Amino acid sequence: MNLPTSLAVTLALLVGNGFLVAAGFALVAAKRHRLEKAAAQGSRAAAAAVSGIRELSLMPAGAIVGVGADASAQEVVDASARTGRTRLLVWDGDRALGAVHVRDAYLARARGVEVTAGRLAYTVPTVTSSTVVSDAVAALARFIVGSPCSRMTAES
Repeated sequence: MNLPTSLAVTLALLVGNGFLVAAGFALVAAKRHRLEKAAAQGSRAAAAAVSGIRELSLMPAGAIVGVGADASAQEVVDASARTGRTRLLVWDGDRALGAVHVRDAYLARARGVEVTAGRLAYTVPTVTSSTVVSDAVAALARFIVGSPCSRMTAES
C-alpha cells in the first residue's frame, strides 16, 4: 500500500472511531424517557437509540471507567492507575457530567491546585439522529482539544 492510501485509510479509521466514541457518549448521556416517547410516536431514529441503550451492557463496559464529580485529583490518578484508562467519565449521581483526562489531574497536583473531577471535566459531546458526521467529528475534536488546566491558577 502506498503512502497516500495508507494515510487516507488511517484518517478514515480515526474519523470512524471518533464518531463511534461520540455516539457512545451520546447514548450514555441520553434522556431515555424522551427517546422512548419519540419511538412510540414512530421515530425510527429514536427507536434505534433506545435499542442502543438497551444493548449498552453488550458494549465493553470494562472500557468505561468513571469517578464521582467530587473525586479529588489524586482519586482520578488512582482510578486511572488501577484501570489503565487515561480518560474517565465524571458522574454526578446517575448523570454523566463529562470526562476527565488523567493528565489534567496530574497537572492540577503539580500546580498545587485542589480541584475536583467535576471541575476538570470536559463537556460530553452529544449527537442526535440529525447530526451530520462532520459536525459529530467537530464536536469530538472540541471535546478532545482544550485542557481545563489551561484555565487553572494557583488561586482556583
